[in-house]
Amino acid sequence: MVSLICGPSNLSWHISSGTWKISLPLRETCQVEVAVSRDGYGIADFRPDGFFFNMTPSSYNFNAFVGYYDWI
Repeated sequence: MVSLICGPSNLSWHISSGTWKISLPLRETCQVEVAVSRDGYGIADFRPDGFFFNMTPSSYNFNAFVGYYDWI
C-alpha cells in the first residue's frame, strides 16, 4: 500500500510492482509525507525536512515533488 499525506489530505492505494503516477488533491499549504507498507508492515516513511507544498506561491512554480528513498 502506498499512502500520500499532506495536511488534511490523505489517500492510499493498493498497487502492484512497477512505475505508477499517483496524485493527491491539495487543500492547504502542507508538508508532504509518503508511507509504503507491505502485508501490514511499514517499509518506508518519507517526510523531507523543510519541503512544503505552497497553495499561494509568490511566483509561478510547478509545485511538484519527486522524491527518492534509499531502502537499504
